[in-house]
Amino acid sequence: MSPITIAVYLSDHRKWRRFSRLATARLLGRETCLNATADTARQWCMAQSVPLEHALNRLQIPFRDVRAEHTACVVDSEKRVAECPQSMGGGGNVSLLYSLAAAADCNRILETGVAYGWSSLAMLLALQG
Repeated sequence: MSPITIAVYLSDHRKWRRFSRLATARLLGRETCLNATADTARQWCMAQSVPLEHALNRLQIPFRDVRAEHTACVVDSEKRVAECPQSMGGGGNVSLLYSLAAAADCNRILETGVAYGWSSLAMLLALQG
């Protein structure tokens, strides 16, 4: 730990307990959240992850592939995204949202997303049946 980090912890009595744990872990050579890297976190997540179909199966929810069931709509949406001058990130897992919304057999869904509207598209297609 840098002297500045130590000073910050020691300047506030509410942080002393946390500082004590971190210092003990550092002295004993244990891993702490402070020396975990994005790569370490990514590796841990990958080790814990399961395929979408497997996760839904464990929840007894059938997997529904929005791309396979609504190919023309998805392709049209991808073209529109490609034409957009702004980059707003990806659409997340639209097949997951589609599968969950279809399995829930909802009449209404409140979705407050922004960006390209992939989440909205998946849930609206599921509502159509």
